[in-house]
Amino acid sequence: AVTDLAKKSFKFHVSWYGKTESNIEYFNKCQSKIEDYGVQEYIELKEKTKQIKTVYQTADFFCLPSFYEGTPNVICEAISTGLPVACSDVCDNSIYVHEGVNGFLFNPLDTASIANAFKKMLSVDITEYDKLSARSRAIAEEKLSQARFINEYIEIIESK
Repeated sequence: AVTDLAKKSFKFHVSWYGKTESNIEYFNKCQSKIEDYGVQEYIELKEKTKQIKTVYQTADFFCLPSFYEGTPNVICEAISTGLPVACSDVCDNSIYVHEGVNGFLFNPLDTASIANAFKKMLSVDITEYDKLSARSRAIAEEKLSQARFINEYIEIIESK
């Protein structure tokens, strides 16, 4: 998907966080693939960080390409900071990301689908970006509030 976008002259940069000693072999394989595809100027593998709020605040978009998710904490964090999200249309992701509302969904098994979601993301103007961002924040406030969390647990407890 990144190669497709690069060939079409889209301007973007992917900062991929999570590199640690425990997964260094995987990240080395990823780095080799990045070099094989010649997309080093587009993708940067970065160390795991505890300064995630700062990372979200400096990002324009968030992306989670995965094959399986429960409730995706990283998407919840990203929308809480108002980031528009592109993510796999799997499991609970569509509870938090709504196509064209606060982000874009894609099939993680289809690179054309991933590239298409990225194209949509990279093609929004500032007005649409602001709307996506505001909607992400609104969805987070609705779905992730402390009051909702407490009320839903009370409902579970009382339903027994």
